[in-house]
Amino acid sequence: MEVLRDLIYDADTNSWEDGMIYDAKHGRDWNASAHIDKNGFLKAKGYWHFKFIGQTMTFRRM
Repeated sequence: MEVLRDLIYDADTNSWEDGMIYDAKHGRDWNASAHIDKNGFLKAKGYWHFKFIGQTMTFRRM
């Protein structure tokens, strides 16, 4: 299942912006951004128009 898509890397902020994240629980897409923190975790944020209203998920490489 494709969860994150259409993210564009921004070298100035070392993050990916302007993408979409799929919410399987509700069956809809949300705006998304992502970055890798200093510990190597991927932090993906889903939000609706404004980042400060969103929710961040943390992913760890196995």
